[in-house]
Amino acid sequence: MGRPRPFPDDRDVVRVTVPVRSLAALSTTHLQHLADLQVLDRLVVVGRAADISHPTIRQRLATGHIQEVGPPEAPNREALWLRQPDIVFSYVGDPKLQEGGVPIGLVLEFQEHTPLARAEWGKFIALFVNREAAAEDFFATVETNYQNLARSRPASRPTVLLNSAYRGQWFMPEGQSFVARLVNDAGGQHLWADLTGTGSRPLSWEAVFGRAQPAAVWLPGHLAWRTHREVLAEDPRYGQLAAFQNNNVFNAIGDPGQGNDLWERGVARPDEVLADLVAIFHPDRLPRHRLRYFRRLLP
Repeated sequence: MGRPRPFPDDRDVVRVTVPVRSLAALSTTHLQHLADLQVLDRLVVVGRAADISHPTIRQRLATGHIQEVGPPEAPNREALWLRQPDIVFSYVGDPKLQEGGVPIGLVLEFQEHTPLARAEWGKFIALFVNREAAAEDFFATVETNYQNLARSRPASRPTVLLNSAYRGQWFMPEGQSFVARLVNDAGGQHLWADLTGTGSRPLSWEAVFGRAQPAAVWLPGHLAWRTHREVLAEDPRYGQLAAFQNNNVFNAIGDPGQGNDLWERGVARPDEVLADLVAIFHPDRLPRHRLRYFRRLLP
């Protein structure tokens, strides 16, 4: 607790007195960690309000207790300087903010290649609020739940098509990406598991369709689709996919005017995301499970 003693030649080191009394979180991926650590009362600034799902945060935005400052890449620096939070959690650095006396804590969970590794960044956030023990306990529970679900090895694995076309290209998750890991751990077969890498690969519609047409399940990852009609309105070719014809299309979308909880709560709770996928791929394994992050598309 308190301010660390300076080291020689550490003029460029950012110093933060802990526990922080006020903080900013510019990415939705940080918010559930704050809720789990029970420090939402210290949150005074967020990035884009339209991206947020958590009801308490939305209520505090409406009453002015929390201020919106825009995306991490281009926040309203003047507003941040006026609020002077003790720490700003972001995934991009901002030297100008730090020159104005607002320190940045880089939370880089997006660089991790497994769902659990992304969730473990909650321990980093906990360091600033003196909740390390709580973060360790919480992550241990998430990890145990996740591993218990992933431990099963089903005899058959349904083929899974991921994502959808964007401006003529299909950005396909590569075989070692965290999305591919989720599909595999849930007992699914990612059709492009043979792509080497941890990111995504741009493919043409034609390159995707031949392999994707017979896929058993489609997770399009589209930000808005709720119905089959909306899918066909964007491109009638989607109607030729077997998963579409068999009504096995599941999308992760938020309620109108709110964010996508998969990229908020789901980052801290990969065990819950995995449970959804297990229930989609193998309904007999979790027959009473109610989907939290995904919805089957309506006609």
